[in-house]
Amino acid sequence: FMEGRNTPIERPPMLGFKQIDLHMFFQKVIDLGGYDGCVSKKAWKSVYDELGGNPQNTSAATCTRRHYEKFLLSYEKYAKNMEQDVEDTKPKLEDSIDMSMRAFDNEKLESKQYEHN
Repeated sequence: FMEGRNTPIERPPMLGFKQIDLHMFFQKVIDLGGYDGCVSKKAWKSVYDELGGNPQNTSAATCTRRHYEKFLLSYEKYAKNMEQDVEDTKPKLEDSIDMSMRAFDNEKLESKQYEHN
């Protein structure tokens, strides 16, 4: 994804001396409601802790949020847009029920008109 945008990851993000598992990082943030959910819940420190960061780090929340913004936020937005595009192409359940009911009513009406002729 990043290479396709001409923004390849040259050096993976680190928590201290430990490389961050980007997939796990992404999943933890998504589970908390995505970027916006983590911001509103002020959950960046808990994400940092779950990723195995040093609990003594006083800038953990800020570092975690910045890593997410740099490496994963654009992917989250891309994935949400893809999801929205799929939702937009699906016929709504109410629409399909409505169409079925109209077709059924039309058949009944045509049947009655046929009987009268």
